[in-house]
Amino acid sequence: MNNKSNISIIGSAGHVGFALGLIFSSKGFKVSLIDKHKLNIKRINSGKIPFLEESSQKLLKTMIKKRIYATNQLRKVIESKFIIVCIGTPINNKLNLKFEKLY
Repeated sequence: MNNKSNISIIGSAGHVGFALGLIFSSKGFKVSLIDKHKLNIKRINSGKIPFLEESSQKLLKTMIKKRIYATNQLRKVIESKFIIVCIGTPINNKLNLKFEKLY
């Protein structure tokens, strides 16, 4: 299997991993977005962004057909040359950090 341009992003249905995956896919990489959040996975695979992310809806619609796929299957990492892990940042409903959850 040729995996020279494959990337797996673990924790990728969040703000950082999703945007990173879109950018990599737009640059020609095949990207597996791996996350446990099943609703966001379903949204992404149907071409809908899981949250407000400026200018990403159009890019996702283009990339979902070509180079990006969301899954909850961790075993997809064996198909990738590169693996990126995104750690969630706890935020409140106003998108401010919840510092008490960081320690």
